[in-house]
Amino acid sequence: MADNDTPNSEPPERSQEQELLQALKHYSEKVVRIWATRRNWGEMAQPDGVGEAASDCQDSIRLQLRLRHGRVLDASFVSEGCGATFACASAAAELARGRTAQGLLTLTPQDVLEELEGLPAHNAHCADLAIDALRRAASDLLSTSAHPWKRLYR
Repeated sequence: MADNDTPNSEPPERSQEQELLQALKHYSEKVVRIWATRRNWGEMAQPDGVGEAASDCQDSIRLQLRLRHGRVLDASFVSEGCGATFACASAAAELARGRTAQGLLTLTPQDVLEELEGLPAHNAHCADLAIDALRRAASDLLSTSAHPWKRLYR
């Protein structure tokens, strides 16, 4: 048998469209749109506040905030883990915009789930992870606002 005649033991790759259609069976359209557009994802240059959190399942989120006139002007994140973690981090970034650092501390995992129009029950812990990272970023904002010199050591 020639090299090009050997059967491929790996399953054929699914197209991105097929992946998204499959995801819509389990996740809201909003969650799938976040995955497809990678909304809020990426490192922020010189953030004013940073919060990192990791879960028992080894997923992690690093949330970065930029503050202007006492309110969050911009928010972004980087994450490692499943798609639900990605979506929850993006939702937390969306919820952060326009709020004060103190206002961030009032957000709950339920707020993230509502922003995403729900998640399967087995992914609900991802909202907890996103809120943990957001609260740590809020605490960092409060600390660096009180002691601006701390930004120099990032």
